[in-house]
Amino acid sequence: MESMISSREEVEEILKGLGEQLSEPVAFLVIGGAAMLEYGLKDVTKDIDLVCRDAAGKARLLEAAKSLGFEVFGPEKRHARLGLDRVAIKGGHTLDIFAGRISYDFGLSESMWQRGKKTRLLGKADKGMRQWRTFSVSS
Repeated sequence: MESMISSREEVEEILKGLGEQLSEPVAFLVIGGAAMLEYGLKDVTKDIDLVCRDAAGKARLLEAAKSLGFEVFGPEKRHARLGLDRVAIKGGHTLDIFAGRISYDFGLSESMWQRGKKTRLLGKADKGMRQWRTFSVSS
C-alpha cells in the first residue's frame, strides 16, 4: 500500500523545505488532492501535485527536492500518460511537478494563474492553491 499524506502540516513541511532550498523564487500552484487537503475537502492524498509556470521552475523545484533527499525517477506508466517525465520520491511521499501544463491536454492560462489563491511565500517558493475542479480547459 502506498504511503498517504494525511495533514495540511505534512504538505506544508515539504513545501517549506523546498522553499528553503531554492536560490531564487519559483511560482507554483498546488493542485489535486493536496489542494483539497488544504481546504479541508479531503482527508488524505497519495501525492503532492505542483504546477510551475515553466520548465525552468520545474527544474529548480526538482533540484530543491533532491537537496531534501528526494530521489528523482523516470515516471511509471501512470505518470507518463500525464506528461510527467520525472517524479520525486522520498519515504513514500511523491512530488508530481508539472511545467505549465497538466497532462498533455490541460494548459494553464494566465487568468488561471491570476485566480490561483496566493497563500504564502515559503522561503523562495511562491505557493498558490488551486482546486482542480475550478480549472477550465484551454488548449
